[in-house]
Amino acid sequence: AGPPVHRRWHGPLNLRAMLGELPPGTRSVLGGMIAEDKHHLSVLFNLAIRADGARDRERIVTETSYGLRRPLDPATTTRLFDALVESGWLTEG
Repeated sequence: AGPPVHRRWHGPLNLRAMLGELPPGTRSVLGGMIAEDKHHLSVLFNLAIRADGARDRERIVTETSYGLRRPLDPATTTRLFDALVESGWLTEG
């Protein structure tokens, strides 16, 4: 098991605001991913809402995959999760 993942945002989850916290390069990459496939926005949302301080990254990804009823591409999911951490909206540990 890895370190627990904690939420760091206040109020309701606003992915646009989270994207705004990212450095321009990361924001551009994620914007391109979302424009290419809106499913990425759903994955991003589902990853974030499962961060409760009791689950680690692997468990969150697994539960998100089950919740969305589809396998998730590991590289894409890692990029999305990393962006949540990079934005400061999630922390691990």
